[in-house]
Amino acid sequence: MNGISDKSGWSLLPNSQIPSLNMGWFVNGETLPASIFVWTFFFVSGLQTVITLALHCAELHVKCSNDETAWRLASSEGGLKRDRNILKKMGTSWQSITLFCFKPLIHRLYGLSMTVYFDSGFNMMPVQISYLTVGALCLALFATAIIFKPPKGPQPAAFGHLQTLANLIDEWPTKGGRLYWGHKSEEGSVAHAGTSSEKLGKINFGMLYAGVKSS
Repeated sequence: MNGISDKSGWSLLPNSQIPSLNMGWFVNGETLPASIFVWTFFFVSGLQTVITLALHCAELHVKCSNDETAWRLASSEGGLKRDRNILKKMGTSWQSITLFCFKPLIHRLYGLSMTVYFDSGFNMMPVQISYLTVGALCLALFATAIIFKPPKGPQPAAFGHLQTLANLIDEWPTKGGRLYWGHKSEEGSVAHAGTSSEKLGKINFGMLYAGVKSS
């Protein structure tokens, strides 16, 4: 660690008026030892790996949430359209749009937080690191909100799990058709819920459904 500048600016973009922390080396010649290149590569890429993994985990939660939202359309009035446009699906999902904004923003803030110089090493920017921290906190709150958002309604949750969906869908729609989920039939005091290509009735909460434990 070679020193901290005494600047006091709060600009989003690094400039001569913001504080910086220098950590690195001094070079008198025209070449750097190979060990410096290796150390620099692993240090910079190691930090960015953590950021990339965090964004990837958030993306997995967003995909599960979008899959569950799509599946729950089956119990809506219009049903779930079998042949959905993936681009339209992403463009109308607030989770996907938010994540799409977070990805370049977080990586850009990380890039602004650190500068590597050939002759002096790393310049860490505390102000930009603060902005990166705020961005990471917002990403964490966004992912947490998605994780703890409970599914609404009586329809069983699947979150995109293929085996669960295969168990729940007992009748698949034809190409171009729609999938509906709801009350299908009843035998005595036991009712049955399932899927159909035709509109189904709403779940009767006063009846016992097969596969549901009575409380």
